[in-house]
Amino acid sequence: MHQDFYKSRLFYWLNGCFLGFLVFSVLLPWDNVFQGLFFVGVIPSILLAIKKYPELMRASLRPFYGMILLISFMVISSFLVSDAEFSKSFQNFRYGIELFFLMAAVSICVPFWLRRPLFFASLFFVACIMVSVYGVFDYFFSGRFPERLTIQEISFLKLPILGAGTLFGFWLSGFLIGSTSNTAEGYVKALQVTAFLSIFVYVVLSQSRGVILAVCVFLLLLFSLSGFIRKRSLAIILALGAGGIFVFAMQGSSEVFNFFESMYDRGTSYRLDIWTTVLKNPPDSILLGSGVATEFAQTPAGKAWVFEHGWSVNHTHNLFLGIYYSGGLVSLVGFVTCLGAVAAALFRSSWSYRVKVAVFSALAGSLVLTLTDTYQFIEKPKPIWWIFWMPFLLSIAIAFKKAPYGNKAEVCCEPSREGALE
Repeated sequence: MHQDFYKSRLFYWLNGCFLGFLVFSVLLPWDNVFQGLFFVGVIPSILLAIKKYPELMRASLRPFYGMILLISFMVISSFLVSDAEFSKSFQNFRYGIELFFLMAAVSICVPFWLRRPLFFASLFFVACIMVSVYGVFDYFFSGRFPERLTIQEISFLKLPILGAGTLFGFWLSGFLIGSTSNTAEGYVKALQVTAFLSIFVYVVLSQSRGVILAVCVFLLLLFSLSGFIRKRSLAIILALGAGGIFVFAMQGSSEVFNFFESMYDRGTSYRLDIWTTVLKNPPDSILLGSGVATEFAQTPAGKAWVFEHGWSVNHTHNLFLGIYYSGGLVSLVGFVTCLGAVAAALFRSSWSYRVKVAVFSALAGSLVLTLTDTYQFIEKPKPIWWIFWMPFLLSIAIAFKKAPYGNKAEVCCEPSREGALE
């Protein structure tokens, strides 16, 4: 009796710290606050859980073994192939450990979130509304239109692409959690739609074309696979709406025209040139890459880019190329294999077709975010985790979890006899 009480207190504390870390990472301008929750609250709780309940942790982490192995391979092989200082390789090794704790937190907390998916999804949607609405209002009232929308008070929102992608990834995470519910509360629907519309307006005003593409791919997959756009009337409405926006852009004020023109004038923003340079200049080791600790500017592709253009770039602007260049073909094949395993587990699972479509669409939208502008695959705790890591890990947790019978929103998800959090 005492043991069960202690276990429940520990997991409730971990849930509170992890949820606070996630929400505060997009709400607060002080990085030390949410990072402190991760290092002081989340990591010690997981270490204690590993010590007290090893079988439970092993069962909970089993769906993440592939990604844990991939991260371990990349950070260890970096010591062998990277020319960077030892301290830099050790720093990335530490980042890999922190990613392990992120996976452990997701593996433990998500089953608890799925006990009340609508409630926890609502927390994400409210945070999305608060940040995006504040940003949009400040943007217009400060007279910055038709510039690109940013929020200078919050670090990750100072960059238009990073900010828009992070907020969309945050909304996708709430969508993933809420999609597992078998019920539909009116207020949750209203929050979800409001949050999406506010995020969409923020994304468009940021002029981040890669994020706009990700949103469109997500909507296209979600609606087409679910059969939502089979009705001709809806297709006509969407076509008329798109036409109206186009006419407004062409016939509206000069500021509106300049707004859309600036997106067009940026062209490919050197993306195709960067990818071509990466493919023409392979890493130091085809199999192992150049190492995650090596700065891209110091790699063969980075040096070739500087020689040709006279200025450096920080990364490959593509997640798959980034994994290939830092971890070699071995890491790239491992990553693609993990993606395939998640997709296969999702479509073999006992979840309803509606949930499968929602998770698949969200995962695809998250991957599209990483195709044109991404970051180091292995990173320390920061809001940029929302672009890929959180939607991906939530997809893993849902795909490998058995769908509860009956009302999915109300079924209790307690630890099973085998130890896994069900």
